Amino acid sequence: MAINASKMELDTLGIRAIDDYTLEVTLEKPTAYFLELTAFPTFYPIREDIIEKYGDTWTINPESYIGNGSYVMIERNIDNNIIMVKNTNYWDYENLVPEKITFVLMDNPTASVAGIKEGSLHFSDRVPAQDIDTLKAEGLLQMVKRLGTYYYAVNHTNEVLKDGRVRKALSLAIDRNYIVDNIVKAGVPAGAFVPFGAPDVNGDFREVGGDYISVKPEDYQKNIEEAKKLMEEAGYTNGEGFPVLQFLVDSNREIPTFEAVQQMWKEHLGIDTSVSQQEWAVFLQTLYTDKNYVMGRSGWTADYNDAMTFLGMFLSYSPQNHALFTNKEYDNLLQTAMNTIDQNIRMDAMHKAEKIFMDNDVIIPLYYYATPTLVSPKLKGVVYDNLAKHKFSYAYIEN
Repeated sequence: MAINASKMELDTLGIRAIDDYTLEVTLEKPTAYFLELTAFPTFYPIREDIIEKYGDTWTINPESYIGNGSYVMIERNIDNNIIMVKNTNYWDYENLVPEKITFVLMDNPTASVAGIKEGSLHFSDRVPAQDIDTLKAEGLLQMVKRLGTYYYAVNHTNEVLKDGRVRKALSLAIDRNYIVDNIVKAGVPAGAFVPFGAPDVNGDFREVGGDYISVKPEDYQKNIEEAKKLMEEAGYTNGEGFPVLQFLVDSNREIPTFEAVQQMWKEHLGIDTSVSQQEWAVFLQTLYTDKNYVMGRSGWTADYNDAMTFLGMFLSYSPQNHALFTNKEYDNLLQTAMNTIDQNIRMDAMHKAEKIFMDNDVIIPLYYYATPTLVSPKLKGVVYDNLAKHKFSYAYIEN
């Protein structure tokens, strides 16, 4: 940041090319997930001379769109498709399978289904929600797990939401199984913040940590009773005296989930909510920059494969901390995890931090992401990635 602000010289960055094939990076402190970070698009190398010559248009034409990936662009038809072929300079060129990959630019989910069925498409994540069950039964749909969590953001400075009992009651009153099974028809009910898929010392971070909210269907009635009791303790028996909660969304697709939750809160807690919708850029400004909201829909997909990408968002000094949550012990535990490469120490500290996070109901997790994906039965060899960066380099069409 200091370099970007011209407060430090570029040569103090700690990065240098030793030779044509070796890059040396000097870190300020131990970073256990550094190699994971290098797979994030921010770290992809690009040529400075190309950027200086073409500016923001460098990705438009094949002659300027130069990278070091397994495939190179030979044709780009705006709003239609992108055609790529094998990169002869790629380190694993001999093992690349498709001679050519065509990426079709398409927003119409119905057209995606038609393309898969007629054979003009082989893979698409544009799926009509109303057809998910049918497509599953036809063997055309896969649920591709994603390292991410859909949640409701809560402003802790709000007069009623600063009461932890209210936040917990709102969370417990949500039937997450209903949301997953009947509304989004994808994902896994979330009993914590960090989703399944993040590694632990031995196994999976979520499996080791377990749930903080019971998402067993048979426990939902017990959750409701506890939620009612908490609201009564907070002075809002049957919702009496509770203000109308203002809820913020960014698109129409979020409305069905909100309306289901709205009904649950009304039925079980006696409270009313209203919803307002903002265009994406305005929504981001309101929720994440200005933090001028009461509650809103949110979600996070991992930047790198480590629990820190989730928990680090809510450090008291993090600009991403839209909850305005502050807890010194939480900060200290995450600092411990960030300043060592000993995974036993890191994971222990992050589990303790997540317990504080969930005990305080900093956010309201609803479900862990899974992406409904149309996949032709003929398509084989796709390497699925839980950060949604799937590899087609070794894929093939089975005749």
